[in-house]
Amino acid sequence: MASITKAPQKSWTNVTSDAELVKHLLELYFCWEYPTLASLSKEHFRQDFSSGSSRYCSPLLVNALLALGSRFSDRPEPRTDPDDPFTAGDAFFEEAKRLFWEQTDHQDLTAVQAIGIMSIREASCGRDIDSRYYAGQSVRLAIEMGLHRLDDDGTGDDHRTVQLITLWGAFSLDHAWSLTTGGLPQFSRFPRFPSKIHVNSELEETSWAPYTDDGPDPRPEAQQPCHIRSVFNCFCELSEIIHGALYTLHCPAKTPTSQAIAEIYHKYLHWYENIPDALRLGLNFTPQVLFVQYVSPSCQPQPPPRLTLHPSIYYHYAILHTFRPFLRLRILNSRILPRQLCLQAADAIQALMRAYSRLYGLRRTPSFLPYIVLGSSRIYLAIEQLDAPHGGSGPGDYDSWLTAHARPAQGVSRLAADALKANMATLEDMARCHRAALVGVRMLGYLTRAWGVYSEIKGALEGEAELMGQTATRRAVVAGRAPDFFGKEEGGGREAEEGGQEMERLRSALFWPAARVPPMIVPAGADLEALGFEGAEGV
Repeated sequence: MASITKAPQKSWTNVTSDAELVKHLLELYFCWEYPTLASLSKEHFRQDFSSGSSRYCSPLLVNALLALGSRFSDRPEPRTDPDDPFTAGDAFFEEAKRLFWEQTDHQDLTAVQAIGIMSIREASCGRDIDSRYYAGQSVRLAIEMGLHRLDDDGTGDDHRTVQLITLWGAFSLDHAWSLTTGGLPQFSRFPRFPSKIHVNSELEETSWAPYTDDGPDPRPEAQQPCHIRSVFNCFCELSEIIHGALYTLHCPAKTPTSQAIAEIYHKYLHWYENIPDALRLGLNFTPQVLFVQYVSPSCQPQPPPRLTLHPSIYYHYAILHTFRPFLRLRILNSRILPRQLCLQAADAIQALMRAYSRLYGLRRTPSFLPYIVLGSSRIYLAIEQLDAPHGGSGPGDYDSWLTAHARPAQGVSRLAADALKANMATLEDMARCHRAALVGVRMLGYLTRAWGVYSEIKGALEGEAELMGQTATRRAVVAGRAPDFFGKEEGGGREAEEGGQEMERLRSALFWPAARVPPMIVPAGADLEALGFEGAEGV
């Protein structure tokens, strides 16, 4: 694995003078997070980091990367409180924010890249509103700079390559949040997409190995080609499909039809069928490939056999969010069953997370995985509601319907309960890296109690620490209260009132981090057949 091997010609951060620590934290980021949602070119950044050039490196970018890389380290040096792992990277992030607000002209490649990294770091911390703000700033700046009008001329020109990576990284991050929250992206309905980046065969064969606080894994069997640009391009192609899906689902001026939904699904399948062979045949099982691409059961340690059917975690997350609004419906004259697709997607995400855990453990994972695991967990609960006696009734507003029917008399099935317990354990294991996972633990803890599902939560996670993070507190204060998800109000310590506050907590738990996004109105009543749908049998 290529790494930063020599001391930089200049200091890029005022937070620490420990050059070894800086290089270590950067290596952690590039090992476990990059290139997922990244908008920078690793090789160009490293070259300028070492040489002192400011073309593809800057103090803002370095501090943002160090803040994010600190989440993957158990060393006390990156923490503002040595005894609190959740303070890892805080000093670097405060420095990045200071530089961000001092810099009045952000129309610079490294600024666009740094703001995207700041968004990912805030996502890791569970501060979704802040993360979405930075993601929006990053993609809007990329558009203002005209990066969406560029194309790869095939020559492998360095600057053109970095520009395209910056644009596509910002685009993908914006769409990841739009998919998660159920909103429209920053790009227009029919944008002119630039070309993908040139795939450098020499760079593709660069070796990757797990890197931890103990250094790189020296075992020969741990080494594998990174295929870094192939992974990045595949992620961007999937984000293009998600772009169309978001406008089909959430455009307020047009109700989605079954034909439009079916077309999106076939595009997802076409994407899968065209995955490069190097990523399909078990030659690569890096964390990035598990997140974005296909993993073969021939990999060691061997994932479950069913993984042969599932190309990626993010792919299934996209399927899940595309069909979730239509759980109660069937598509006329089609074998596409939204309920079945969503359940298969949730099962696939769980299977791929088991594979990830077997290969690398869950101490170091991409920052969006807690949101994906939480999203798949809510699918199990939503489908259980369809099987409850009241499941056939409900308005076209899907979110309101699910909230209104949030307390079935009989709890959930054993299969759903087992799946929820497994996902709870996954979130707990990721919590050392991502505070967002603790938010997910509280959300699932509340929901499983509301549905009468026994789930054991570790005592350390039951404490009165502020697990909800700044965003959740801010959202609750705006609503006139600051409840946690264990029945108390933060401010006065009073027991939360029943009724409206209880339902508000339930709604937040069901739909975080999209609690403030207007609900999608799905077809209902007389419009069903005209739009190509029918009510699902037994629902």
